[in-house]
Amino acid sequence: MINGRSICMAFFGMCAALAMGQWQPATGAELSRAIETNHKNYGTLTDFSLRYEMLHYEDQGLPNPSERHAMHIDRRGDSYRAEQLGILTIQDNTIRVSVDSTGAIVMLAAPSAMESEQVNTWKERIIPLATSIGKQMTPGGTRYRLMLPASTGFDAVEIAFDGAGWLQELVVLYAHSPQSQHLFTPALLRPKVVTRFERPIALKADTKIDMDPSKIVDLSGDTPALRSKWKSYQLIDTRYR
Repeated sequence: MINGRSICMAFFGMCAALAMGQWQPATGAELSRAIETNHKNYGTLTDFSLRYEMLHYEDQGLPNPSERHAMHIDRRGDSYRAEQLGILTIQDNTIRVSVDSTGAIVMLAAPSAMESEQVNTWKERIIPLATSIGKQMTPGGTRYRLMLPASTGFDAVEIAFDGAGWLQELVVLYAHSPQSQHLFTPALLRPKVVTRFERPIALKADTKIDMDPSKIVDLSGDTPALRSKWKSYQLIDTRYR
């Protein structure tokens, strides 16, 4: 026999299932806390390896990406080595060196605190721009969507975290193609860029990864000089600008 309690349990279970996956209002403070949690998670790992991929869709309605890029970052303490979109970046606690082999450029810059800078960018530049913020509870975690004003050139940004607060996915939805003013580029295209992150894993102590910027640029003299392998590259030093 079905009693009143069984009916109530079935009803609330159905409501919970319906709520899962639906967009609900969220606040900037709530999203900021989620971003801070991800930042704290990374803070628990002194040495780690992060793998992620970026998929570029020429239009949001297309099922398959036009470009797919595998990227990774390896970090030990204050030093890290990153390979992203064809650019190699090596940093220690004194300098950041980026090598663009396609453009034959080596750029020098002050070291950056990657995770802290990203947290500040979200809290100070992206969240304040949002015209509205929504959240979606999923079996794997929580996804936030920020609707952005037309003046930014974007429709929305989505950021998803897993159940433990690790960043899983970042989706950027363009209002129009960044090249829409260029000749032969359809103005109606609305691209989408999806970046999917694996959970970082701890680096083993015996894993050998070259994180020495001095192998690319010699800093022992009065002015920096490129090592022989990169002698033909243009050297740009942005540290004193």
